Formats: sequence, C-alpha cells, structure tokens
Amino acid sequence: MSTTPSLRSPSVALLGGLRREGRFATGPKLTHVALIGGVALDLRAADLPADGLTITKISVVGGVSVVVPPGVRVEVRAFTLFGGKHVESDASAPPAAPTVRVRAFGLVGGVDVRVGR
Repeated sequence: MSTTPSLRSPSVALLGGLRREGRFATGPKLTHVALIGGVALDLRAADLPADGLTITKISVVGGVSVVVPPGVRVEVRAFTLFGGKHVESDASAPPAAPTVRVRAFGLVGGVDVRVGR
C-alpha cells in the first residue's frame, strides 16, 4: 500500500484553483473545471504514470502553470481569447520518455510550462 498522497480527478469548483507541489501521485488524467480558477502544478517530485499525464483545465478565467522534471516530453493544446502561451521543453528527452500533455480551455488565462532543474 502506497503512502504517497494522490491527487484526485476530476476537481470541480465554482471559484477556486488547483495547486499542488511536493510528492504526490497522479493517475493518467487530471481534470480541473471551474468558473474562475486555474491550475498550478509542480511535477518535479510527483509520481507520474510511466506513459505520461494529461492535464485538462476548463474555466472562464484561470491559467495553467506547470513545472515538469527534466527528461519529460511536453505537448500543449490551448484555446484562450486573452492570455499568452510559454512552453519550455527538454530537447534531450528521448522519444520514449513520459509525456505531460496540457489541455487548457478558457476565455482569460495563459499557459506557462517550464522545465524545473
């Protein structure tokens, strides 16, 4: 039995975001739905599934900020009317490396993905 806390999905909130850092486990999909609220995840110490993780954020207002560990591939698909997109990936990640897929949908809110060293 694992003693690592897990992050439940989906999470739903009228007003409120999802923030997590440190050691935790995820399933293959993580979904957050909110009227106003974003997602901020630091995955450097997280137990990611071997075949990767898909993060989906759906909100009217709220962005996505994700820090991935080195050696992880990143794919981003986002639709926002107002908000920028900054995606940093590890060019040295092998094709078979786990992939973090970020899907962000909303009217206002950017996407920021970076590799944490």
